[in-house]
Amino acid sequence: MDNYADWDPFSRTDPTDRAQSWKTPNFTVVDFHLAYDLPFDLGGTKLQLFGHLFNALDAVYVQDATDNSRYNAFKANGKTHSADDAEVFLGIPRTFNVGLSLAY
Repeated sequence: MDNYADWDPFSRTDPTDRAQSWKTPNFTVVDFHLAYDLPFDLGGTKLQLFGHLFNALDAVYVQDATDNSRYNAFKANGKTHSADDAEVFLGIPRTFNVGLSLAY
């Protein structure tokens, strides 16, 4: 995957700066979704149980990033479009939900 950090065109004031914005690391997220139609109805209403498991392997990953962020970058070595100059937003950890669906 080629996912690059978001960047602000107005922050690029150096005409010699031709580097691409920071490329975020690749990641894989595994989700599971289950559904079961209950074998009975409730007054003509069909019932379905469902469950979702998001990020089943509990991967830590960068979901989004901003290149050369003025809020979260170290800038010890200038603006180099690298990981230490980016503001990153991590993806959610392992989560789940369960529910009951009614179809009438």
